[in-house]
Amino acid sequence: MIAIPMMFFGMCLLAGCSHKVMITAETYTLEAGRELPGSPETYASFANAELAAEAVVQAEQVDAGKVGTYEAAVVLKGKEYPFTVEVVDTMAPEVLQAFGMQSV
Repeated sequence: MIAIPMMFFGMCLLAGCSHKVMITAETYTLEAGRELPGSPETYASFANAELAAEAVVQAEQVDAGKVGTYEAAVVLKGKEYPFTVEVVDTMAPEVLQAFGMQSV
């Protein structure tokens, strides 16, 4: 039983296993007006903490104030792992009283 996992692990080492980064969801949904998280671990899982520390999020095209679909990526050692950011507006506007400025 243990021979198969060990064989797979060995083959992975020899081949230079490319699954160091795995995007956790193809689409990340962001409420309009909110800040896009800057942590790569929000969008991907990593083989180890060192890789996570080296990764960056490339999302300059995302306009969090405008509803739409945008391309972004987690970048590690020059390789891009793309995902989509969908900015949505699902929160109803908040109405304030004219004099008390309290939420209604």
